[in-house]
Amino acid sequence: MPIQEDLQAFLAEWHDPSPFLEVQTSGSTGTPKRMLEVCTHSVESAVSAERGGAMRLQLCANLMIGGTSPDEDLFRMVRERVSVPVRVLLRPRCGDFLYTESEFELLCRQVKRFAALGTDGIVIGVLTPEGDLDEERMAKLISLAGGCGVTLHRAFDVC
Repeated sequence: MPIQEDLQAFLAEWHDPSPFLEVQTSGSTGTPKRMLEVCTHSVESAVSAERGGAMRLQLCANLMIGGTSPDEDLFRMVRERVSVPVRVLLRPRCGDFLYTESEFELLCRQVKRFAALGTDGIVIGVLTPEGDLDEERMAKLISLAGGCGVTLHRAFDVC
């Protein structure tokens, strides 16, 4: 099928598709359920990912450098064109996950703004200078997200 080929080509571009797979448990049985979440960075990549079988999208900008926060208008356009849930990666810059006060303030504002725009979830991660998960700052971001889903992004990998 051409649609499956589109997704296979998209994933082949990344050599290792495992970062795009998320295992969730369903119901009280705890039965593993696969969730194919595809990182996208444009309207076209989002539409192709959905056509190819993505069950959820993670929208970002600058995917080639690990991803940064997407533009609001890009989010709106993707939201208008796909029916699968869309989570937004919120990251003010590339590099580490140790954020200054102003970068953290920006993250807080982005969480509130994308929640108000109707994102299905946010994808975040903040570390301490020691390289541990910054639980206080994470709690604040999660609180600001309201009812949105929250995914801990690759900052977890470097803890």
